Parts: sequence; C-alpha cells; structure tokens
Amino acid sequence: MDIAHCTLDGHDHTAVRFQQLSPADLEAKRRNLICVRCGQQAFFRKKAASGRAACFGARPHAPGCGMAAEDHLRVESGIGPDEAITNNTDVLVVDLNFGAVQGAPHLQDDGQADPGRRGGRHLHADGQRTARTHRRLSTLLKYLRSSAAFGASDQAIEIGGIDGRTLRDFFVEFPALQPHHFDRLAGCWGLVSDAGERDGTVWLNSGGRGDISIGIPEAIWPGFKHRFGVDDLEDLAGAYVLAVGTPSRSQYGKRYLIVDDIEFITASLA
Repeated sequence: MDIAHCTLDGHDHTAVRFQQLSPADLEAKRRNLICVRCGQQAFFRKKAASGRAACFGARPHAPGCGMAAEDHLRVESGIGPDEAITNNTDVLVVDLNFGAVQGAPHLQDDGQADPGRRGGRHLHADGQRTARTHRRLSTLLKYLRSSAAFGASDQAIEIGGIDGRTLRDFFVEFPALQPHHFDRLAGCWGLVSDAGERDGTVWLNSGGRGDISIGIPEAIWPGFKHRFGVDDLEDLAGAYVLAVGTPSRSQYGKRYLIVDDIEFITASLA
C-alpha cells in the first residue's frame, strides 16, 4: 500500500515521502505504523536496488479492509491447528532439527522444576503409549498466526528435551510479552518492523507495543540468510518470525532475545 499512519507523530505518510525522512526519524517511525483503514500494525520497505518501489504493508489487515492484498496464509497439509490439539495427541513435540531424527539441539529451561528430567515419558500410568505428534517451528508459526485458539491451548509440548510446558505457557506474541515471560525459555513470535546490524549481530525489531528485538549472531546469520532467502535486510520488513530463547532486558530496559542456534528460529517473509 502507498500510505500508512504513524502513531508517533499522528500523521499519514506516503511511501515516497516516508523514505525521505532522516535516518533517525525513519528508524523510529517505521516501528509505529498502522493501516489508515483498519488500524492493524503496518511495516515499511525502502526502495530496493532491484527496482522494487518503496511501500507499506500489513500482515494481516483486518477482515474486510479495502487496502488488504490477498493473504495466501495456508496451514501446511496434514494436521491443522485445531486438530493438532484434539486429534488424539498427548504431547506435541517441537522438532528443532529441520525434520531430522537425531541431533536436535537441547535447551535449558530455568523455570522448570526438575531440569534433570529430559523428555522420555512415553507411557501413561496405565502402561499405554503416549501419543506424540511432531511439528517443525515453521509449521507452528503458521498455526499460531492462523488460530488464536491454538496459541491459547493447554496442549502439552516437549521442546529440545524439555517437557512440562504447554502451548499457552510457552509461545507468546510480541505485544503480549509480560514480566513473567522474561528470564525463562519462551517461543516469541510476531511481525518484524525492520532489521539492522550492530557489532556483527543482526537485530530484528518488532516495533509498536511490546517492542522487542531478536538478535541473530554473526555465526548464525549466513545460515539464516540462505535458509530463508534473505538478500537484503529490507527483505525482513514485514516478515513473521518465531524465535526460541530466553527473553531478557538490558540495563537500560531494552527487551531482547538472542538466538543461540539456527534451529531455534524460523521466518516467513512477506
């Protein structure tokens, strides 16, 4: 779309004029954009060297918004969001190794009562085998985006060898981050307003209410670019990401999460 509203200055901006803002102004205001019609969170993309014009966008617009482009969000074939909860599944296992059977990285959960207990509970008390459904982070991001009921479920999950958590307890959208989510392992997801690089780390910024930055270290960045087809940092404006890690606060109150492994993050580019 060619126009968006900035909640920081209270003005509507065209994409062409918005790109002409000073770097400091642009960085601050692009994190506080909404659609002029439906009020949903919006993002800005600069003009690209490939010839793509500067533009605004929203993912998604509110139902019926006249400025909405077609949304091709589809849940992967197989079990859908509601079925993943109800279809005879005792434990939803988060596959952190891109579908591989072995070699998945393990995690630490400071909030777990017994950190020494790592998965392994495959039988009910009556001796019947536990029903376990495996899903990748990319699939879970689609589920979370398409179904609020999925993210609010008490479905038990296992991730990186850690059990005793639920979908509702573990996954949190950026604007919903609360104090109790910090300093404990979580799956943080949402819309990226912009991305930047500092001291070798690439930061994906959420913008708006619940502002948090997802840090991708220099060692991980090449793999991330290759896996998700990122040619330029501007490609990440409007992307949805799901990152597994420990949300923290800097001494200045800045909220951030550092991704420790390429398997702990997935992205869906606009």
